[in-house]
Amino acid sequence: MEHIRKGLAALLEEWPEGTANTRYSAGKAIDQMNELELMYQLCITDGLEIIGDPAKAFAAYDASRGSLRVYSMNNAHVQLTPCDSTSRLAVLEYAQTHGASFTATRDEVVCAIEDVTATGKTYFVAALRAMAKYHAAHKPE
Repeated sequence: MEHIRKGLAALLEEWPEGTANTRYSAGKAIDQMNELELMYQLCITDGLEIIGDPAKAFAAYDASRGSLRVYSMNNAHVQLTPCDSTSRLAVLEYAQTHGASFTATRDEVVCAIEDVTATGKTYFVAALRAMAKYHAAHKPE
């Protein structure tokens, strides 16, 4: 939470004495912000890389720590997708819908989708690479 403490200090340093309650951020008075919007503002002030919506959920990346922190008032707005067996199966099923075919040797798997091929140490990695190449080569114009 060190970044939040630094952000709060920096935010307060920018405000002239006695004007903190009238400071506006993104068109909204600080005093009118909810907890999540205030956290968003502190992360911005601290110079963190931010993506998301301060009203629902956002993520702040702290490059100095190499960590991503997700903020939300409602877990329904956050979906964590670990690269586990469920997501691996979803990638393989998605590749199958695109007509993927696989060739495997002892050390390598080759995935072919139409005119695109890719290799990997596992079926998942080969399929993931092939899907990325396929979408890059066939993106709609």
